[in-house]
Amino acid sequence: MGTGNVGPYLRFEPDQTNTYMSRDGGLTWVEAHKGAFIYEFGDHGGLIVMADDIRKTKLVVFSWNEGQSWYDFELSDVPIEVDNIVTEPNATSTKFLLYGTRGDTGVMYHLDFETLSQPLCKGVWAADSVSSDYETWIPSDGRSTDKCMLGRQVTYTRRKQTSECFNGEKFERPVARKNCACTEENFECEMGFTRKVGSMECKFADDGQVSVPMKCTSSDYFFTDAHRKVIGDSCEGGWAPQK
Repeated sequence: MGTGNVGPYLRFEPDQTNTYMSRDGGLTWVEAHKGAFIYEFGDHGGLIVMADDIRKTKLVVFSWNEGQSWYDFELSDVPIEVDNIVTEPNATSTKFLLYGTRGDTGVMYHLDFETLSQPLCKGVWAADSVSSDYETWIPSDGRSTDKCMLGRQVTYTRRKQTSECFNGEKFERPVARKNCACTEENFECEMGFTRKVGSMECKFADDGQVSVPMKCTSSDYFFTDAHRKVIGDSCEGGWAPQK
């Protein structure tokens, strides 16, 4: 989630700033709510709780279906300035603390969404089946058809957006990883080499970063790779730089 605006540049006017959310790791975005909101996740990401971050408010807004629908309730008869909404560090709980100020007085509210009485989700090991409340999701940058990032494909199990249930605090998310075949995109230029925008070819930069002697003898020659694998990349086989 994030606050911002649609357009060629960032706007800072309150009436131009809205709250957006993404279900695909930031590849695409939808408007979640008008205005800038402070937000927090609970129930392993299955519950979102928000409040106005700029204006005084009486309302708390929440969604248990990843933004498909939003609900609100009145927190107080008197508007407050909300500073933050927090939950426990792992964001597995359905309990939150909202704190802020009312005039010169600090206020704090305990929000317990267990009272929604949603059942626990079922079918975590049968994700993508009709009877399961879960689906699989593979992060992608939208460019590669094999959905590989940093040389590996990672498959997460998450609750279906339309499933009316909670994951529960003891939920353990299944994650599957497999390495992909290397391509040129898994490599970057070694020090002293550069590539042009839109090109994958690394050429000697001759910019002084790598010292080159004016005169060489037969024993002075050595060879260096123009490419190196991107740090953290785990691809295997496939394309390899020419020696």
